[in-house]
Amino acid sequence: VILGASHAWAQDDTVTERLTQGEVNWTEKTIIATGSGSPDKTLPNVAAIRQASEKAATLAARKNLLKALDGLRLSGDVLASSKLSSKPIRTQIESIVQKCKTSDTRYFSDYGVDVVLKCPLDGALAMVLAPPKKQKPLKTAGKRQFTGLIVDAVGLKAKPALAFKVLKPDGTPLYASEYVKPTFFRNFGTASYTRSIEGAKKDQKVGDNPLVIRATGLNVTGTEVTISEEDLQRMQAENLWFLLEGRVVVATDGP
Repeated sequence: VILGASHAWAQDDTVTERLTQGEVNWTEKTIIATGSGSPDKTLPNVAAIRQASEKAATLAARKNLLKALDGLRLSGDVLASSKLSSKPIRTQIESIVQKCKTSDTRYFSDYGVDVVLKCPLDGALAMVLAPPKKQKPLKTAGKRQFTGLIVDAVGLKAKPALAFKVLKPDGTPLYASEYVKPTFFRNFGTASYTRSIEGAKKDQKVGDNPLVIRATGLNVTGTEVTISEEDLQRMQAENLWFLLEGRVVVATDGP
């Protein structure tokens, strides 16, 4: 079953992060950027001026979106800029950005235009910038008691990242991108983020009976959460099928 994209967060639960020339919405898992097109008054009529302004604004928005992606946190302290320095990867990302949809167009009285582009983080962008390693197995035996996982990291200021990890008390991964089935990783990534437990429970991705665990600390980069031995034992006693499908939401007061 492929998850739906329906969300029901309150505005205050949305986790956003300002980047150079753009913004990431870690709750919706999107990145947006705006471009402006100035009017060319030498063109013969208003329609031609506006059309040229809109085209220029779209090109500027694409350029700004690429700049914004430079600051996108992939995992730990690794930013997308480290991948975009590779010409083959940058070419792939430029092709993806070309297909990003316009979420808003603003027309001004002087015939200038602003265009806002929005791209999903999961899917093509994630597969190029943070491709998962070979899939690792998880325990899926026993009754499916829980429908998803909520990680309570409120108070720790955990920073969102494209490749989220849950660490055992000894620092080894309990959950990471390599545990998610490729189809689900492509569509939904490893986790989404919200500001509260209440907001996390409204995400249909975790279902009507999510397992809630408490993060006890962060790794040095502030993006990976550590859980207690007690919560580790709770998880290890369960059928973890929901992790294979990336049904994870993190409640955080970061970044």
